[in-house]
Amino acid sequence: RRRQAPRIRPARGMSGPPPLPALDDYAELVNGLPGGFVRVLGLRFLSATPARVTAEFTVTEDHVQPYGIVHGGVHASVVESVGSVGGALQALPTGRWVVGVENRTRFLRPARVGAHLTATGRPGPADGEDPVWQVEITDPAGRLVAAGELRLRALPPGTSLSGREVGIAGVDVAGGNE
Repeated sequence: RRRQAPRIRPARGMSGPPPLPALDDYAELVNGLPGGFVRVLGLRFLSATPARVTAEFTVTEDHVQPYGIVHGGVHASVVESVGSVGGALQALPTGRWVVGVENRTRFLRPARVGAHLTATGRPGPADGEDPVWQVEITDPAGRLVAAGELRLRALPPGTSLSGREVGIAGVDVAGGNE
């Protein structure tokens, strides 16, 4: 029987992020979050800590543009996803959420359907309380395919975006699943 990942669930009436369970690595927890764009990308997290996040995906027909190479938006989305997980792992213990506010991704080498790519993110120089993550996407030979930097905004508890309090997708701040 497969061991179930710990669930992130805030206490009733709590505004702001719930406490993170004490784990050495949060990849299983992140992979267990319900739905979202990360699943559409086919991204699977291999490791996730406040100091380093690694994820992988295999390029499919859904990832390519008409020339048959990975669409730049896919690379930018992977940079955003990996950097956001890392930034969240840094910010949640301080009682803050994070959202991406600037993504600069460079496309350095083409990748085609069937390529297995790995994204590795590490914290860059912070902008005050706002985390910055640098992410590299490599092919199996270790060649750099894309690289990017994600600036995040650390949000205080109770922040609303688009008329709704910021929270973890699929987790209701009242304490249950949405």
